[in-house]
Amino acid sequence: MGGADTAVKGGAGESANGVTAGSKSGLETPAVTGESPSVANASGQQLSSAALTARKAIERDGYKDVQGLAKGSDGLWHAQALRGNTQVQVTVDRAGMVSAQ
Repeated sequence: MGGADTAVKGGAGESANGVTAGSKSGLETPAVTGESPSVANASGQQLSSAALTARKAIERDGYKDVQGLAKGSDGLWHAQALRGNTQVQVTVDRAGMVSAQ
């Protein structure tokens, strides 16, 4: 806790440590493009609220051990999960409906 300068500079709304004024933590969720999926549970990353919603929908549908949760360029969340002891590919659509592939 070494007294870092966090005062807002100029009119740009950016603090001395690069955090945009008004953001809660300075950690912004990157924009998702159609070029590469957004991996929601890669090591070291926290799940976004949309990813948490998708994960919870999968678990509510009776799946467990959800892995590889990523938003595809098709707008669907894709993951692998266990149904019993069987690994299944699942998707979650915009309405929260879970489908096994």
